[in-house]
Amino acid sequence: MFANLSFCTAILGLFLCLPLFAMARRRPANFWLAYFVFQFAWLAMADAFLHSPYAFVYPNGIAVFHWAVAGLGSAYYCYVRSLIGLGNGWRQLLHFIPQAYLIGLLVWYTLISPATQSMDGYGACQPCRIGPKLLVFQLLAFAYLPLVLFRLYQFRRQLALQYSSTSGRDLHWLLVVTIALLILLCLWLPLSIQGGYGPHLLAISRLLIMILLGWYGLRQQTLFLPEPTSTSSTTPQAQQTQQKLQAGTLPEHDVEAESAGTSAATANQDGPGEKYARSGMTTAAQSLIATRLEKRMNQCKDYLEPDLRLNQLADRIGTSPQHLSQYLNEVVGQTFFDYINSRRIVQVQGLMRDPAHADSSLLDLAFAAGFNSKTTFNTFFKKSTGMTPSAWRKQR
Repeated sequence: MFANLSFCTAILGLFLCLPLFAMARRRPANFWLAYFVFQFAWLAMADAFLHSPYAFVYPNGIAVFHWAVAGLGSAYYCYVRSLIGLGNGWRQLLHFIPQAYLIGLLVWYTLISPATQSMDGYGACQPCRIGPKLLVFQLLAFAYLPLVLFRLYQFRRQLALQYSSTSGRDLHWLLVVTIALLILLCLWLPLSIQGGYGPHLLAISRLLIMILLGWYGLRQQTLFLPEPTSTSSTTPQAQQTQQKLQAGTLPEHDVEAESAGTSAATANQDGPGEKYARSGMTTAAQSLIATRLEKRMNQCKDYLEPDLRLNQLADRIGTSPQHLSQYLNEVVGQTFFDYINSRRIVQVQGLMRDPAHADSSLLDLAFAAGFNSKTTFNTFFKKSTGMTPSAWRKQR
């Protein structure tokens, strides 16, 4: 049964690799995912080989499979980097130096060492039999997952600076897969050492991970974000407008007219770019942004737009996304995400008090206030008020 489960995991993984490699040219991140899935499946094939008659006929053959353990963490990390817009250059190849070293080590033991020694040192996946060197590479794969979680945390924080709605952009599905992999690697060593049903539970866990990647992860829309637009690429007219705004000398009507160049230069910055530069914005400029932002929110209620973005709102009040983000973070003390959704919460509370909406569902009121996700609405409402929406409505 153990060999059959491992064989099924390997076949499923190798099957998933084919479309991923085929789409790698159009979606570069798919190459790293395909490489990760291939290595995951290749290690499962090692267990199937170990429990087959071929393991006794070709004792050195097990070394053909174990090279993949050193590349699991680095391949998955490169995949996450591609999805969050960091990209992968030649420096990321340094992450695969341990794998190159392991390949050389396995080749050395296979060609130089006797067959019996190879079987004792590298003939099984159980940690009690594979030797300390291979255990180090297993721990290395485990060490990459906290780094992945940190990158995803940074990515979600950057989204809050640019978007009023992160639903569909926050890579929540990837967070689920990462946590599942982290649990699997935590169980890898104890289940392998333990006899009885331990190896069978490990094989079942790996098969479930592969199914999760195939059914859940690959169904998600791949998210590729453009690299941040450098502020040095703005036009002279846009730079002059920003300087006037900082000094507080740009009249209100001129902000709308002359900031077109600034807004056009940043309109395509849809992804989470670098944090705003601390440009020393003056008190007059802060006051001007505050006045125009409050006026815009009260009159036009831009927060009712479900997918409002920082650069869009900055365009409408005649400033740059960097200055608007700086104002919200340093003066208001909120990210763009928190600021817009706090406005939406106030709107929802007003609708709850209105007798005309007494028969409307909470979800309808949330969508009317600009939310496009039930989860975001419930989470942010409780964060802002300390109560669930239904409890707040009943109390009022």
